[in-house]
Amino acid sequence: MTFDIRPRTVIAALFALSLLAPFNAKFSGTFSNFTKTGDFFSLIASAPYASLAGSAEEPAAGSSKPAFGAFDEIRLEAKSAVVWDAGSDRAIFAWNAAESRALASLTKLATAVVGERLAESVGVSERVVRLTPEAIQEEGDDGFTIGERFYFSDIRDAMLVKSSNDAARAIAEWAEPLLQGAGSAGPAFINEMNRVAAEIGLRNTYFLNATGLDLTPERAGAVGSAEDFARLVAWIIKQSPHILFATQASSVDIVSQDGDRHHFVASAKPALAIPGLVGAKTGFTDLAGGNLVLAVSAFGRSYVIVVLGSTREGRFSDAMALWQASVDFSGAAPHNTAL
Repeated sequence: MTFDIRPRTVIAALFALSLLAPFNAKFSGTFSNFTKTGDFFSLIASAPYASLAGSAEEPAAGSSKPAFGAFDEIRLEAKSAVVWDAGSDRAIFAWNAAESRALASLTKLATAVVGERLAESVGVSERVVRLTPEAIQEEGDDGFTIGERFYFSDIRDAMLVKSSNDAARAIAEWAEPLLQGAGSAGPAFINEMNRVAAEIGLRNTYFLNATGLDLTPERAGAVGSAEDFARLVAWIIKQSPHILFATQASSVDIVSQDGDRHHFVASAKPALAIPGLVGAKTGFTDLAGGNLVLAVSAFGRSYVIVVLGSTREGRFSDAMALWQASVDFSGAAPHNTAL
């Protein structure tokens, strides 16, 4: 069987299909690349939308990046944001998502990951973290006293829930002798944080300390992108979800080896009422502005919402708007899902 395909017919067909490409893209659910590499219409469909690498022109600061459907009307105070589908490892919404910015205390998620790996590699007796004078002197008063000792898992929870700088510094100091001999110059724990970041695929992230505190008025303690930290939290959900469990609570109590109890209120408390919440972490410094990461479950899907460079209060309203759009995008009200 043969077909008589005339040039005029081919041109007309291609023109008609090009008009349909944006409509196909609208329902594909992917905003950075609507179709697979090599597809004839991928360039046409994706032209109005900047890729995660920022190759297309970005909208003016303060406005949201165009997106289809549920995200059409999003307006953010944040300078960068992403909604990441943890199951498919792709963005369903991105706004300056590949730009590196000061991370502030979002850094402590990486501190927790590296600390967790070390704790799992040693015996129970070696998982005891001591509060040194240097740790106590970190910014903020968390009520610890010099010499107090805690199991790693407890001090980790205080670090993530309260965003304790004392706890982050103590974990880094505890880990240092366990990592000695790694062969790299500089603090071994920070080197390990950067090594693990590269292993996970965080291409725009670099750590200079374990807390995320600004080193100077011009230099951040850690920088990274919204996309990178969405990838990190998606990795945590898949590999070590227990790291996030305590961050679902409005407060946490930990007890030292000597029996002294400490109570910490969650820094992410305004976001904890979100249905389907899997985990939350805040960050704020002068350089960073307001940062927030949320992991949520909606309609059987796991989403990671990252907001960078907002305000202290705006980070919560930004994340809430993105959460609501994610729920609308998923097509059903959120519910808890086993991860």
